[in-house]
Amino acid sequence: LEDALEAVSLAELMKAREVVEVGAAGLAAEKADAENIKRLREITSRMTAGSASSETYYENDFKFHIAVAEAAQNQAILEIVKLLVGKTHTHTNFMDKALGISLPAEMKQCSQSAVRVVDWIEKNDAERAADEMRAHLNIVTVNLKQQFPR
Repeated sequence: LEDALEAVSLAELMKAREVVEVGAAGLAAEKADAENIKRLREITSRMTAGSASSETYYENDFKFHIAVAEAAQNQAILEIVKLLVGKTHTHTNFMDKALGISLPAEMKQCSQSAVRVVDWIEKNDAERAADEMRAHLNIVTVNLKQQFPR
């Protein structure tokens, strides 16, 4: 029952993140400057380096989402993303234990998706940046639905 309640809570949090972060990625594609792109590339480079512990993986993923929000150059969006991502990280043990998010294949899929988000931001393609951010966030949601179907 406790896992089921946590799954519902995490599912709602991921939906809130999708609402905010998909828009943030699109805005970042319109607003990002060279410094934003450089920071995003540094973070995604660490994400794709492989052999990271789950703790390091989540830390880099957290930084990635914050950097996308920073690239949107909207302080309100940045503060909301910090809040939502911070709350998500209270679920990391559950995401590992019940969903396997930090298994190597999952980490690789998430890292590759993050790189594609940055590619679209750098190409100033707001629609594709937004779509790829939705796909990135949905990796957790898909695993939730598989493990805890409603």
